Amino acid sequence: MCTEHGELVARQNGKGGVLSPATMAHLYLWPKPDGEPKTIVHTAHQFKTAREAFLRLRRVIQLSAILMGEVTRISTGHGEEGFELANGNRLLYLARSRASASRPTC
Repeated sequence: MCTEHGELVARQNGKGGVLSPATMAHLYLWPKPDGEPKTIVHTAHQFKTAREAFLRLRRVIQLSAILMGEVTRISTGHGEEGFELANGNRLLYLARSRASASRPTC
């Protein structure tokens, strides 16, 4: 299994299209080796960019009964966007700043 991977994608060239499937695989399919729940943090320079990524993934998840069946919580409050699954895995969306790292999460 590949434990590290890199993509070099220029600005405005569809990084979200590459990140969304990988993020979903980590969230739904690939457990941590120790079996503990994982927290995945999606960051962007500006929060509006992170929020757009959250909205895109929320649409995908909500359109699938199978994916929604694993979701226990979708947080939609400004600065609190994220998903939590029945297996304990979480996906949080933040802006890259010192203040965003200290915010409470779902």
